[in-house]
Amino acid sequence: MFYPSEDAPTGTGLWWVFAVLIVLGAAIAAGLLQERFRFRISPADLCAAALVGLVALSVRSAWEIRPAITMAWEWVGLGVVYLLIRNLPRTRSETSALGSVWAAAAIAVAVYGLYQVAVEIPGLQAQFRAEPDRILRRMGIEPGTPSAASFQARLLDSNEPFSTFALANSLAGFLVGPLVVLIGLIVENLRPALRGRSSRGTAYLLAAPVLLALVACLLATKSRSAYLGLLVGSAWVIVRAWARVSRRSLLLVAGGGAVVVAGLVAAGLATGRLDREVLTESTKSLAYRLEYWQGTWNLINNRDVPYEPRLATPIGGELLTQAPSARPEARAFWEGVGPANFGGPYLRHKLPTSSEEIQDPHDFVLEIWACSGLAAMIAALAWLTSGLGVVARGEPEVADEAGDRPDDPAAGRWIVAGGAAGWVLVAVLGRLDPFKGDLLMRWIVLGAAWGIGLATIHPLWNRRAIPASLFGAALIAICVNLLAAGGISVPAVALGVWIPLAIGLTLRETSGSGRIREVPGIGLGVLAAIVWAALAGTFYGSVSPHWRSEAAIARGDAYAGAPLPAYEKARAEYLDACTLDRFASAPWISLATLEFRYWTSPEGGQKSGHWRNIFQTLDKAVQPPLRNPDALPVRRFQATMARQVLQRLPGAIPMEILFLREQIARAARNQARLYPTSAEIRAQLAFASAELGMYDDAISEAKIALELDGITPHADKKLAPAVRVQLQGAIANWTEAASAAAAIRKPKE
Repeated sequence: MFYPSEDAPTGTGLWWVFAVLIVLGAAIAAGLLQERFRFRISPADLCAAALVGLVALSVRSAWEIRPAITMAWEWVGLGVVYLLIRNLPRTRSETSALGSVWAAAAIAVAVYGLYQVAVEIPGLQAQFRAEPDRILRRMGIEPGTPSAASFQARLLDSNEPFSTFALANSLAGFLVGPLVVLIGLIVENLRPALRGRSSRGTAYLLAAPVLLALVACLLATKSRSAYLGLLVGSAWVIVRAWARVSRRSLLLVAGGGAVVVAGLVAAGLATGRLDREVLTESTKSLAYRLEYWQGTWNLINNRDVPYEPRLATPIGGELLTQAPSARPEARAFWEGVGPANFGGPYLRHKLPTSSEEIQDPHDFVLEIWACSGLAAMIAALAWLTSGLGVVARGEPEVADEAGDRPDDPAAGRWIVAGGAAGWVLVAVLGRLDPFKGDLLMRWIVLGAAWGIGLATIHPLWNRRAIPASLFGAALIAICVNLLAAGGISVPAVALGVWIPLAIGLTLRETSGSGRIREVPGIGLGVLAAIVWAALAGTFYGSVSPHWRSEAAIARGDAYAGAPLPAYEKARAEYLDACTLDRFASAPWISLATLEFRYWTSPEGGQKSGHWRNIFQTLDKAVQPPLRNPDALPVRRFQATMARQVLQRLPGAIPMEILFLREQIARAARNQARLYPTSAEIRAQLAFASAELGMYDDAISEAKIALELDGITPHADKKLAPAVRVQLQGAIANWTEAASAAAAIRKPKE
């Protein structure tokens, strides 16, 4: 939860996967030393294993192979965490302690989110107001564009916390599960007090501040899907407790909770932290989701692409673009497009009125289906339904009926200590180094909030044995949220599904899913060790090329960025990076950038024709089958490089100018093929076509650009006003030029 894991292309989550594999190896080694193999097993566990395996196999369908490999390993990491939670705890108290560590992590990120709203976000807004252009360029956004206006509106007009996540919705999805469990504990403790336990009033009083922090942060995220999940999960808790707790007490607690939420909402409205549009624009938010889902459904079924550009050839030139013979979505229904590969194929099927270039469909069922195929989606539903059938059912636990805890609560202290160690490890394995930049305060706030949160919920958590059904209620709330928010492939979000289901199954000791089975001897342990060795070896073999390539790129960047750039050394490092990781396009892009810098430098400026190396290198960045020919960022970069070379080429001869204009047109047409409903891209293609004398194509593309501009209701998807006026005026000129060109080409009678 404190570790970044939402960036599959750069592999930020791979160190986390490495860490959990080490823990798995240590657990297997411990069993070998004890000469006995302990395990738990249930149908849900088998479905989980099938799901992870099918996601891993779907890498075969990916065109962007490196991100797919990274994401597949993150799924393996999730499966390993689930396996460890299911099998490492030996007692009910240890399993319960795992749940408290999970809840404390949610409290920590919620408190940090509130700190972010009060301190960090206002600071960022002040920096942007002081130096907007510098901030925009640092974010890779060109000032004066619709994208710049959208970024400015998002930064200055919104104040939603996102804590350690990339998005406020992701934060909300993580908070809702632990919050439902804590609400369930309040309800459970309405039952008659247990002898020798702490006062119920004291437990409620101590837990109240952190509960308020969780609710306040969840409300501040403005995540409607999380609100709905909280409502459904809380309703399930009350339904479960209806026959076991005084109805008067239940109504008092429900009414008190409603009053607290109403008070927080009123305070949020009064301070501007909440706005009425959160509720009044719910239908608009749902309409956006429906557009995402329709586009995803079109992708899964490989429907015809709207506004797909036609192939075109300049007079006397080569074909400007060639559509691939088979696109990844051709097999999406059965095999998916590959993990972390949704964003590219989706853009081909994105509706003209849709609001975002999303990286997941905001629905976990559609996400698994689109990325990993029908069988993976069925396995996911089987896993969740079979698990929920055990965890969320209403029959009482034996421990609850006995009215006392089955073992010593102190047995879980080592798990709490391990949770605290995780806060320290993120400074080593993650990107939360307290000695770099402004991360010290973030690190302190997270650690202090985790410790305080754990201490304050301890009396409430340990007054009685925790029913597994509370984790079932949490899982229901999380799944409701993920049906409209998505994020099942992001480990920090997905752990909100895997953890409560694993804990709930383990707590169901009377059903068999929580019963420990023990086999004496080392036979099964040796088999497990062999499987682990194969898994670890595969991890090293598939991931180490990426790590070594990244290291080579970093060395190349250091040489290139030195006060006196060492171009040859940088070039050698980038070429080494290309060789080390054949699936990555990043080293080729770094090499192309270096070639441009070298060509424009005093050292390389005299070499005639060296600039052609830029485009030869970029062609390799999208060379199939190892690298993705449909990489939209690379196609954009090709056009940018061609424009910059054309501006800087002194005394260019007509053939060189024609070559560069064809490069621009080819890149623009490929972009239009990959993102056909973008008005901005179609406008760029219109201008590029006109520069080559392809006036009929220019007119057609200009009309499509203006049509898309008129269709979309979103300001950041519209053409810049100057571009719109320029296109409208150019159509008449291009029509006249096309008629003149046709007259010249017309055979004389």
